[in-house]
Amino acid sequence: MHRKSITPYLLTIVIVIALIGLTIGNFYLSEKVHVRDEFAGRWMAAGLWLNEGLSPYSDEVTVQAQSILEKRGYDTRSVNDVRFIEPAYNLMLYLPLSFLSFNTARAIWLTLIELAIGASIFFSIKLIGWKLRPVEMILLIVFSLLWYPGLKSILFGSPTPINIFIIILAIYLLLNKQDTPAGFLLASVFISIEISLLLTIYLIVWSLSQKRLGVLWSFLAGLAFLGVISLILFPGWLAEWFRVFLIVNPGFSWINTPLMRIAKALPGIETLLLYVLHIGVFLYMLYEWFTVLGKTGKPFVWKTLLTLLLIYLFNTRSQAAYLAILLPALFLIFRFWSQRWRIFGKIAMWVVILAFGIGYWFVFFEKGGWFLPDPSVIILLLPLVVFIGLNWIRWWALSLPDLLYK
Repeated sequence: MHRKSITPYLLTIVIVIALIGLTIGNFYLSEKVHVRDEFAGRWMAAGLWLNEGLSPYSDEVTVQAQSILEKRGYDTRSVNDVRFIEPAYNLMLYLPLSFLSFNTARAIWLTLIELAIGASIFFSIKLIGWKLRPVEMILLIVFSLLWYPGLKSILFGSPTPINIFIIILAIYLLLNKQDTPAGFLLASVFISIEISLLLTIYLIVWSLSQKRLGVLWSFLAGLAFLGVISLILFPGWLAEWFRVFLIVNPGFSWINTPLMRIAKALPGIETLLLYVLHIGVFLYMLYEWFTVLGKTGKPFVWKTLLTLLLIYLFNTRSQAAYLAILLPALFLIFRFWSQRWRIFGKIAMWVVILAFGIGYWFVFFEKGGWFLPDPSVIILLLPLVVFIGLNWIRWWALSLPDLLYK
């Protein structure tokens, strides 16, 4: 047998062994590190619905999820972590894992999260047309796994990295005119992650300006399919989901966007600044949307990455996990540094990466905690750097678009 015919089989074996090793490592990670968990409620909701016919939004799901976590040494003071508050159709993602023991299921779930983080980096690099050496790609993936937002998401078992991967993949598919799968992907995360609402509106409006109706039709078809499946399997789920949402989010005191954190820095004009910032950023975002209509290629990439940044500023809980949505924009800035300054640009890039990778953990240990809101430095520093960087390279990205992918 020729070497070329053997290589694919060897590569497959290596990948399978690596995935098994990664899952085993995650199994022991779950055994040794007990902070907070966002997986048990979802796993329990799938298991109780499948085996006992209980609603995934029932209080029994929360009670049993807390019990299984307490037996394993997890701190369950945050009850919201163990409630199932996703759309009912998302439960199908957890059904295969419900057949496994909790420890095994959680280890596989962490592996899926890590793969999603790595895939997000891969498609982010593809999206901006950055040609990297394999070792550089690997180092960026390692960074995304180990920096504070990434590792925190892994330790918590948060589904956010998977949703962010779907968003980045949808944008990449749109750029490459794969409208049908992009529309279905946008439908799958439409109400699963809050930042997807404005982004979906933007991408559909942009696609209509390109006369690409396939995005809208596939998005609507995806929503219809998920809605019908949900109503068949979980009749009345929408009312139950809304009830749990109100329990988890009573009133409006839970809303704490990054822009609100900026306003709180000046208590004397906090209320005025709060309205000015939110309205101003929203109008600025609409202006950028309007100016990209009818355009494609590099201007679309730059405007879309700016949109991700601006939408991040509206995330209602200022979650650090959402910082991962800014990495494609950060990489675009690095792309221009490397192109313009060559070796000095590369050095500056790795200095910044190390600063965020180490600095965020330093801030967390000094001012944060697993059960405390993320420090404002963590929430606001990267958006500030990305905003400055994107506007710094704006002329190169928009006025000289042909240089972007050289």
